[in-house]
Amino acid sequence: MIFGFGLTYEGSQTVLICVLEKKLSLAVMKALTQELDLAKHSHGVVFTVPLDHIAGIDTRQLESFEEHLRDEI
Repeated sequence: MIFGFGLTYEGSQTVLICVLEKKLSLAVMKALTQELDLAKHSHGVVFTVPLDHIAGIDTRQLESFEEHLRDEI
């Protein structure tokens, strides 16, 4: 796989996508940054993207997932 900036990547990859409220997404982003030690090592990329509209997801599932994350963080 070829990326911009002259970088290439040949290994396996995992993508984790979470739909969260802004405040919780920042806490998750901070926890992932610390856990992956991204300040010292480039073992991943963590970023947020605002969502204005979403369809096809049961909001009860989102609320349950957010509640679980709050308990874990």
